[in-house]
Amino acid sequence: MITDVLPLFANNLVCCNMSLDTQALIKLLERDVQPDKHREFLLTESNLHEKEEYKFITKPILDQVKEVFDQVFEYKDCEPYFTQMWGVCCEYGQRVDAHTHPNSFMSGTFYPEATDAPIRFLVNPPTIVPSVKFENICNSTRHIINPFANTLLLFPSTLVHEVAENRNDKPRYSLSFNIFVRGQIGDEPLCTLHI
Repeated sequence: MITDVLPLFANNLVCCNMSLDTQALIKLLERDVQPDKHREFLLTESNLHEKEEYKFITKPILDQVKEVFDQVFEYKDCEPYFTQMWGVCCEYGQRVDAHTHPNSFMSGTFYPEATDAPIRFLVNPPTIVPSVKFENICNSTRHIINPFANTLLLFPSTLVHEVAENRNDKPRYSLSFNIFVRGQIGDEPLCTLHI
């Protein structure tokens, strides 16, 4: 007899609905994206959070991250801040391959427009993977999101993710970022770090 099933140590994906000026953001990203010799998609510089003209978008996103820190994770004595923020443009046939964000605590992506090219979150499957009747939290190795307009996704930087190929003639824009924390990290006296 099964008495309980405990999903342990969740990798939380937090979805937020924002009300931001998406057309102004897209105009800035259209202007700022450039080809990158290491990737098949277009990128901006990675310091958009430091640029005054992006403050209309960076401040509300950081406020939302702070709310998630407080209400979802219930962190105390530390504050999130941006370490990097960059724009991405995928034109027809372009995609973003599976990756993580090393040297970061939390990452996120803001989608100014709805997209039919999903973002996939992946886990490394166990060595032996039997066929399943239905995917559920105990057997799934991926989770797929088709973001709506004004969607903000926040997730651990260690969570593997990829974005499917854009099959639309319209370019797909997004704004991605990495978060680190400052303040007191940890509760144990011998293991507490002050950043």
